[in-house]
Amino acid sequence: MNEKRIVNEFSSEKRSSSGYPAPLVINPTGEFIASAMIEDIDQNFVKLWNVNTKQVKDLGEHLWNGLHRVRAIAFTPDSKIVASGGGDKTIQLWDAKEERLELGKLTGHSSEVRCLVISPDGEILVSGDGHGVIKFWNLRTKREIRSIQASSLPVRSLAFSPDSQMLVSGSDDYSIKLWNAKTGRENCTLGQHSASVNSVAFSPDGEIIVSGSDDCKIQIWQLKSQSAISVLSGHTSAITSVAFSPDGKTIVSGSKDCTVRLWQHI
Repeated sequence: MNEKRIVNEFSSEKRSSSGYPAPLVINPTGEFIASAMIEDIDQNFVKLWNVNTKQVKDLGEHLWNGLHRVRAIAFTPDSKIVASGGGDKTIQLWDAKEERLELGKLTGHSSEVRCLVISPDGEILVSGDGHGVIKFWNLRTKREIRSIQASSLPVRSLAFSPDSQMLVSGSDDYSIKLWNAKTGRENCTLGQHSASVNSVAFSPDGEIIVSGSDDCKIQIWQLKSQSAISVLSGHTSAITSVAFSPDGKTIVSGSKDCTVRLWQHI
């Protein structure tokens, strides 16, 4: 972490002309990156890059008509499946090894899919939409398990605890809520930011939750006490993403102020 430099750069054969940010996710082993690229005027491709070889392949595409862009991407823990969801209100499952091999389509949302997360045990996919609905799906049967009205406003971010037992959500109602992942019942509202919550994440030990918001602040929440224990300030624009390092000692944040910041977490 001492030497800060670009170690690899990846690009599509065609450049996106949309101006929209692309969702991006790295698989658990760090070998692959999945993203969605808008190309030409009607192609919203889900792509997979090999970090080592830089090879890229098209896994599939969603309908694109100026509104239906892909907003969320997720890997299964075994990296065999890539899930994508967006403005067409569907979640599509793609084979990560073969090009254009769709393994299933999950339908049921009445609004655009804003976020996706897959449980660490690989059994459940959870999605949040623009109407504040969170849906739980069985990945094996590809059927909806339950649907809950989490908010009256869009759900922007979801994260599973390491043991797959709990789910945390962040939404446009400024709240951070904790859910029982097995029953779908709300455990508590941890607290609130003063603006939309764009990103939430669990620490590797499952004891801490971090959240990033349009209010330019990062809040750190202790699960045991269900309270905020720290606020990190420094970004000058909305925080779009937060994550923990694998050892849990560092928090990484990305912002619309065009910076990525590393925070020491003790």
